Amino acid sequence: MADDTQLFINNWSTTISDATVAVDAVTINIPSADSATLGAIAANEYFVATLSDGSNLEVVWITANNETGALTVVRAKEDTSGLAYTSGDTIEIRNTKGTYQNFVQRDAAETLTQKTLTSPVLNTGVSGTGIKDQATLASNSATHIATQQSIKTYVDSASPASHATTHILGGGDELDGDKLDIDWSPAYYTPATNATTADNLDHLTSHLKGIDTAINTKASSTHATTHILGGGDEVDGDKLDIDWIPAYYTPATNSTTADNLDHLTSHLKGIDTAVNVAGGISNIVEDTTPQLGGDLDINSKGIKFASPATITDCKDEDDMSSNSDTMLATQQSIKTYTDTKASATHATTHTIGGGDELDGDKLDIDYTPTYYTPATNSTTADNLDHLTAHLKGIDTKCNDARTTNMEDNILQRPKLLDYGETLNAIGSIATSTHTIDIESGNVVSATLATASTLTFSNPPASGTAGSFTLLLTNGGAYTVTWPTTIDWAGGTAPSLTAAGIDWLTFASTNATTWAGFVAGLDVKDPA
Repeated sequence: MADDTQLFINNWSTTISDATVAVDAVTINIPSADSATLGAIAANEYFVATLSDGSNLEVVWITANNETGALTVVRAKEDTSGLAYTSGDTIEIRNTKGTYQNFVQRDAAETLTQKTLTSPVLNTGVSGTGIKDQATLASNSATHIATQQSIKTYVDSASPASHATTHILGGGDELDGDKLDIDWSPAYYTPATNATTADNLDHLTSHLKGIDTAINTKASSTHATTHILGGGDEVDGDKLDIDWIPAYYTPATNSTTADNLDHLTSHLKGIDTAVNVAGGISNIVEDTTPQLGGDLDINSKGIKFASPATITDCKDEDDMSSNSDTMLATQQSIKTYTDTKASATHATTHTIGGGDELDGDKLDIDYTPTYYTPATNSTTADNLDHLTAHLKGIDTKCNDARTTNMEDNILQRPKLLDYGETLNAIGSIATSTHTIDIESGNVVSATLATASTLTFSNPPASGTAGSFTLLLTNGGAYTVTWPTTIDWAGGTAPSLTAAGIDWLTFASTNATTWAGFVAGLDVKDPA
């Protein structure tokens, strides 16, 4: 409870109402008015109190208060010993050594040492040796804080300078790492933009020279070859792969300037495609039967196959027998497999409407009353025969030896014969706390082997009545701390038998408060 919150109250003092308080007792009763004054105690909160019998003192923590007289306490705190007390002994909220030691203390210089500040508000500015204002972040410290100004200066100075080159096809002149970014706009080079074919050719020539200049002036590396247009200047790592055959575009090969321009335009589109393909592909060639050796990222685009499509990694199995997690299935095989499963008949015979499935512990009855009307069968007798056959099928299913889980649903107007209740046989309770799970059985048996605090779990939901019976052996041999939510008959918990069996019954209608009463004490054979 090191992280719990200590509570305080002024001048609170009271006396013990219990006739006796055992050394290990964790519940102490006091006058209800004093309990109300103390107030509620939330989880992870506590008061530090002192018990006194007039001669001896014991420090305790009060961790719960029902505000009607019952205090829950943790005994023997701050190196004191647990003692026995009687009615009239005092309990007071006092300052103790442990209380003072929990306070945050400061030294003469008003310095907090090794203290954690949760969600502090720092106004104006901060300073100190733990804050570094270095434009170069030279200290590279893992234990100091950097100022906003030093971070901005360092980041700005580390950003790459802009490139000095100007134009590659359409203006994209960026040399990014080891890739050349070519922004190609073919419409720019059409006769619609420039007045004559010769002008268009001049534009193309000018831009091609720009590509050659940009690549050969890259600041961070020198290419082994010298030309884009003429020889295949590889960019593998830091080289650009463009397979260019200049002789193909000379007037000696094509008869007119317009023909040369068409050839140039076609090849420039090829260059743009080759350069902008990511992943190190050096050439893209038109291929009617492409092969992919790995995963294909289509960037949200569609794939169109020839008709009919033949794909090695695709299965056309109507029964899905391969059950592969690496193959695709054809549309036809998916439809056939689904239709077959949907139309399969069950091995069992009849329920109303055909739904004869026993799913886990539930009977699924799909009832279609129109099936049994005279419109379907020629006579009333025929309809009756059908109903009789189906009802026999239901009877067979219901008599199957299975556990039926009603899942908190209503079973209305049953007539029960020879029924039993599940016994939750806990055995020995040898721990200081124990939880009785009502879902494990509404009749519980246990033997108390040490002082223990009991709790109840999983009661019926609020608004539903529920009860259970506890057969407790040797309950009076040790201290039993009951849940504070039990309202006992007569207002007092019973005194239990030290060597024998006591029958106790508990009932609740709101899942929180329990009515507790004795069914029988020291139940045994007659003498």
